[in-house]
Amino acid sequence: MASRGTSTRKPVSERTSRALAIARREARAQVSSGHLLLGALHPDGGGIKIDADLDELREHVAKLTDGPSDPHVRLSDRVKRVLTEHRSIRDVVTALLDDPESTASRALARAGVDPALLRGKTDKVSRELKYR
Repeated sequence: MASRGTSTRKPVSERTSRALAIARREARAQVSSGHLLLGALHPDGGGIKIDADLDELREHVAKLTDGPSDPHVRLSDRVKRVLTEHRSIRDVVTALLDDPESTASRALARAGVDPALLRGKTDKVSRELKYR
């Protein structure tokens, strides 16, 4: 029986160690567009902080969600209604937060919203609000 301070685990192989390092690096890098969009929403109702034309973004979402052919598109009817009817970029972006990632990220990419730029804008909002 091992004492309390002694570990009985086998040492991790070099291969396992490399795999875990890669997994941790990827986990840190996996910030979804939903997280970035949420970060860009100013709680005081200020600007959305993204440079995307509302009508263009809505058009891309409509194309991506048109028809049942894409198994990755699982937006609820409520979210689809917001995306196609609401006139506020804030409402549209908030609706995209309910998305299972693929539609939001693809619509944003098609509308020319660079994820790296969006990350920078969310950081700016965080600094303004002293969340960092």
